[in-house]
Amino acid sequence: MIQDQVSLGYNYHPSRVSFYNITAKGAEPAANDLPFDLYNSRCKLQYIGNSLQKVTEQQLVGLSYVQEYLLAQYRRNRSINTIRTNFGAIYQFLKFLKKLGPKRFEEINCDDLSAYIEYEQDQRKKPLTVHTRLR
Repeated sequence: MIQDQVSLGYNYHPSRVSFYNITAKGAEPAANDLPFDLYNSRCKLQYIGNSLQKVTEQQLVGLSYVQEYLLAQYRRNRSINTIRTNFGAIYQFLKFLKKLGPKRFEEINCDDLSAYIEYEQDQRKKPLTVHTRLR
């Protein structure tokens, strides 16, 4: 259905199209460029695997906690969009922690959370965005 809308020009959102690698009808995607099927549980697991690989490549702290959380989201049958949004918030926080310096995940304290809130506010994020990322 989404591909039909893209090919007809309805509800065309370039950011969504590029994220899901949606192609117009008749175009043949490469084997490794297939879009995630939003309702297929195997694709959710593939996305979780890609997300964990991203955390590993960036050498961010708390990989086991992120893995446990994302798999809990999968077991609760959350949509891939929910998993993607939650991972995005976690990933932003972990990148911020990396900027603060080497630290174990268990050593995170209230000062780190306060610093993250101030960082987000300095980035001109709206209060609701900051609140959502902290949930």
